[in-house]
Amino acid sequence: RGPPRAVADRVLSFDPAGSVFAEFTPLAQKAGAVNLGQGFPNIELPKFIVDAAKHAVEGDVLLNQYSRSMGHVRLVNALAKQYSPKLNHDLNPMTEVLTTNGATMAIYAAIQALISSGDSVVLIEPFYDSYPASVTL
Repeated sequence: RGPPRAVADRVLSFDPAGSVFAEFTPLAQKAGAVNLGQGFPNIELPKFIVDAAKHAVEGDVLLNQYSRSMGHVRLVNALAKQYSPKLNHDLNPMTEVLTTNGATMAIYAAIQALISSGDSVVLIEPFYDSYPASVTL
């Protein structure tokens, strides 16, 4: 059997170079191109955003605590209020609204929630490079 591996068998097929960003970011830097892939903004934040962040951190607004894993209550309430009319459906913020820390996490969570071990998954190329890893995991 041999010595234990540092990773699970299911991830042995992953590209050790990482994601497509490991290739595209240096190419964009070399060419002096705008890198739209990873979200590296090169603009200053508007002052009102900086001020709001300072207020949230320094003020007594209780936003410096861990929130529920499906999203902060104030945020999901605001999203439900905003999107209910657009979707013509009264969204329940506690059961029908979920926030994540980014698109990759949202994709991973959706695939993990909907795909079972042994299911067949068809990925049509070109595809976002996190899809195969999300399916494999």
